[in-house]
Amino acid sequence: MSNSQDPGWHEEVMRQKYNDPRKLKDFLDKTYGSGNYLVKIRSNRWILCLPEPLQEGELEDIERRIRVHYKPN
Repeated sequence: MSNSQDPGWHEEVMRQKYNDPRKLKDFLDKTYGSGNYLVKIRSNRWILCLPEPLQEGELEDIERRIRVHYKPN
């Protein structure tokens, strides 16, 4: 009954493959705080391990945000 994943993590598999993991890290740091999430890569897919489950549409929002190029202020 051992699980390699810590209790309480909720996994979300990202549907897209991205070239710039910094955008994802920046977004997750802002949202959950540094060190409060994990990102795994399995079979060339990014898997988010989050402290709480995402609500409907949140994964799509995360993917959209990291796909958009940063615009200067």
